[in-house]
Amino acid sequence: VGVVPMSHKGKLPQQGFPLITGHKAAVLDLEFNPFNDYLLATASEDCYVKIWSVPDDGLTENITEPVQALQGHRRKVGGVKFHPTADNILATSSQDYTVKLWDIETGQCKITLDGPTDIVQSVAWNTDGSRLAA
Repeated sequence: VGVVPMSHKGKLPQQGFPLITGHKAAVLDLEFNPFNDYLLATASEDCYVKIWSVPDDGLTENITEPVQALQGHRRKVGGVKFHPTADNILATSSQDYTVKLWDIETGQCKITLDGPTDIVQSVAWNTDGSRLAA
């Protein structure tokens, strides 16, 4: 995962650009925290969701250690979505037929919704965070 400052002008280098490289498989989704511009959530085929702290001045070297690793899904995690009005709440969807709600500060799964009978590809909150679609 690359994080490019919007102030960067011109073509990006083909090699040597610093990356977030802490997953063991492909990253399928990502989202910045709406309450903290420097926290990034990533979902991966390795069954993990990881929370990354991007330095104020951007990436100057590869980052391999997350500030939090959320473990609990049993198959690929395809979607991450931060709650729009509650800080540190993250919804995730997985090919294990579940949707999980996490407290990213503690790393704990607070709720598991396991009703779907098919793979859940993505999740979305409504504007005020009172409803979650999966």
